[in-house]
Amino acid sequence: MKKLTIVMPFLNEENEPANTVKSIYETCDPAKINIVAIDDGSTKSLTKFDEFPEVQVIRNQKRLGKANCLNNALELIVTPHMLIIDGHMRFKNDGWLDKINSLLEKEPSTFFCTTSMQLAHDQMDITKASVKYFGADILFIDPSQKQSILAAQILEPKWTNEKADNLYEIQCILGANYAVNVNWYKRIKGMSGLEKWGGEEVFMSLKTWLAGGKCKLIKDIEIGHMYRSSAPYITQKHHLYYNKMWICFSLFDDSLTNLLLSKLPINHEYYLARKNINKNWSILLETRKYYKSIFTKSLQEICLELNISLPIS
Repeated sequence: MKKLTIVMPFLNEENEPANTVKSIYETCDPAKINIVAIDDGSTKSLTKFDEFPEVQVIRNQKRLGKANCLNNALELIVTPHMLIIDGHMRFKNDGWLDKINSLLEKEPSTFFCTTSMQLAHDQMDITKASVKYFGADILFIDPSQKQSILAAQILEPKWTNEKADNLYEIQCILGANYAVNVNWYKRIKGMSGLEKWGGEEVFMSLKTWLAGGKCKLIKDIEIGHMYRSSAPYITQKHHLYYNKMWICFSLFDDSLTNLLLSKLPINHEYYLARKNINKNWSILLETRKYYKSIFTKSLQEICLELNISLPIS
């Protein structure tokens, strides 16, 4: 019986998603997994999966964003577990499939990520990767950010330091290698509510902790990820502003929300994001009500537990 579905949204990645699938199949038993590949409206040459006819391919006519890609893919998932990845990854023969399934069976309310190994577009050989990352901390406010990227001052993940254990708690998942029980993902509503890009990891991690779950790093699973200086598609700032507003309004009280949003630049993108938030206000309020019904811990409790610095107005 298959226990894991890999969900891989991508956009304008050319042949990298197929290379990622090849790496997956070379490092596990293909008969034990399903793969759903979601082309999110690519405008460059389409990725072909002719070599892998068993891969379920969804091709969006227009860009929906990672959150909506995942929402649509949920209808196709018949396994209890899923692994969310990007379209430019490489895997190792380190028993990752059995380890992930075993851990998710033991801890169905834990959101896992793995060690992330830095790859480059001209060097995708994971055996030659030397830089490793081990999950992230959550920065509610980061005053070190430059004025030119004010939106990055709030609700940002920051790579954290390595610990000695092979499995340990982290504040935030990061690295495009997220393993989760499908029912838990649905319970916390995953990335639902977010637009095209930004804030996904902080959003899912905070909701997991607030709902009584945990976020953990599996250090002895290493997955390679191509980290790029720029994306092969346009990223508009108002989507990022919208997502940070959505996170604030749906999870935090008015005092913290006002404090955090005061750090956003007041410009055209800000007003466009706020206009869209207002348009979806009734949905947001219902979502906030739902979260309150499932959360078992307060924000203050988890920040104290995880040593997260919570700003005070």
